[in-house]
This record gives sequence, structure tokens and C-alpha cells, in this order.
Amino acid sequence: RRQDDLEPVYVLGGHESLFTKAPFPMGGGLSGWVAQNGMPVLNGNVSLEACYTNDSDVLTNLQSALAVPFVGRKGATGVLTLYHLDRSAFSQDDLRILEAASAHIGPAVEGALRFREAEETAARDHLTGVANARALAAYLDRELPRAGREQSRVGLVDCDLDGFKQGND
Repeated sequence: RRQDDLEPVYVLGGHESLFTKAPFPMGGGLSGWVAQNGMPVLNGNVSLEACYTNDSDVLTNLQSALAVPFVGRKGATGVLTLYHLDRSAFSQDDLRILEAASAHIGPAVEGALRFREAEETAARDHLTGVANARALAAYLDRELPRAGREQSRVGLVDCDLDGFKQGND
């Protein structure tokens, strides 16, 4: 989950090329409904899924979906959705197993997202959003060795803005 959207981050399987990685709104499609309502769907209608590309030949082959929300302290952090070629392929036991796992996965996903956000925030000035000295150091730590390996150059421009401190304060 990213604000009010869901973003497919990992797709694996025989029909993975049919799934887009483009974000879609919370509440959109099967997975979006599960995230918005915090309730699982057992043997749901695959054709409702928002992250499919349009290929009717294969869509008709996917007959059932099992979607379980990952819930953290702030609500849904994501959704795990499984698809199957057979109609009503998933059982109550399948649902029970995924729900048990999601109780542990939700807080872990939430923690990982907070960590990534903190990393991104630490590299930007909170007022301007411009990369800060920490981001510059990390960039140079990556780029200088690469430039050495490729025998290329790295350029750096440093600007000092007159009167910026007053505006910043």
C-alpha cells in the first residue's frame, strides 16, 4: 500500500506477464477491495482484478482467487492474492493458513515500509525536498568506484545561495 493506492510488487507464475505493476486505487479490483475492507476473499472472481492486462484468452483460464489482507497497526499494508486455473480451487484450510501467516506478515511489511520511508526522508531536506549531504555522500560512495572501474569522470557542482538561510529559517 502506498497512500491510497496498491502497487503490485511481486508477481510469480505461469501467467505473470498478464499482471501490470502499475498502482491502482484502494478499493479497485479484488485485491483493492480486500485491502480496503480488511476481509479475505475465498474463490473470488478473477476477472474483477485491477492489475490484469487485457488478454481474454488467458483471463478465462484463471478461475478462482484467494486474497488475504496484511494488516498492521495502521490498517491494511498489503494483500496476498493467489490465483488458480480451477473454479473453487481454494479451501477453508488454505484460507486459514494464509490468515495465520498474514497476522505476522502485516506488521513486518509495515515495519519494512516505515524503514524505507525513514531512509528516503533521511536523504532529503525536510523543507525543500532537495537531496542533502548524506544523499551526496551515498551517491559519491557508489559513483566514484564505478567511475574508477569504467575510467570515466564524475562531475560535482556546489552552489551557495545568498540569503537562503533567511528563507529557510
